[in-house]
Amino acid sequence: MDRKAQLYALLSKDKAHPNDFGRTEAHIRLWQKHQAAASEILRQCNDQDLEVFPFMALPPELRFMVYQELLVTDDRLLLNWRGPKKATKQQKRMYIAILMTSKICSQEGLGVLYGENVFDFEEICGRPSFATSFVKRLNPTNLSLIRIIVADYSAASEELALYPGQASNQLSIARISSFLAPFNIKLSQLRCFAISIIPYGFDNATTYVMKLQAPALQATGQQIIGMRRQWLDTKNEGLDEAAKRIVEREAELKRVEFRDVEKNICFDWIPLFINRPWLVYVKGR
Repeated sequence: MDRKAQLYALLSKDKAHPNDFGRTEAHIRLWQKHQAAASEILRQCNDQDLEVFPFMALPPELRFMVYQELLVTDDRLLLNWRGPKKATKQQKRMYIAILMTSKICSQEGLGVLYGENVFDFEEICGRPSFATSFVKRLNPTNLSLIRIIVADYSAASEELALYPGQASNQLSIARISSFLAPFNIKLSQLRCFAISIIPYGFDNATTYVMKLQAPALQATGQQIIGMRRQWLDTKNEGLDEAAKRIVEREAELKRVEFRDVEKNICFDWIPLFINRPWLVYVKGR
């Protein structure tokens, strides 16, 4: 089925389902509100046997639904120095060509592309910034339209920050804001900013903490591997306490369960992420 036929099929459905648009039930209620107008437009098009789909004749609210279908994928967009990329090969394709059809489509569609997709910045305190090269490839104005961000913070970084000279590793609102600033993103403009606490494991911060506290575990051998695993398990029993310390220190961060984050991202995440402690930014809390 070509894209024109798909649009006709999408707009002529008698009933809409949340999976059709991949976001929230509020969008479905909006769809139902304008269903009659869409049906009338389609009837007129069929009567006149037009070859061009009358996209701009649709109410803005319904054009938004179409942008959702074309531009919003069903998983995260990971960021690297070359720009956003899909988190998995299997996730839904995005049809960004619609942005090049007209100036209006570009203006309207960019707000959906950047404002409705979930951008995953991954570890925000333990890796070099790639903002300069990233921003060169994307318009800073477009980046300012991002509204949903998830990120990671290593529990080992939180502990490492307690050592002299390591305070820069510590998570704070000021640290988050300074990380986002080169991307032309303001924390206060986001609809959702959520951070998962990475368990102790094989990240650089864990390696440093192990070197400071249990240097013998950095050796090799089957016995050492078992002892190292036990050490990591013991450390990871304190993840909730680490999250508690962070929210006590940073008033605008709130400890939540993954299901509270899921309301804003609306796709299934792997259990590895679900079982982590999560923090969300709450403006003016």
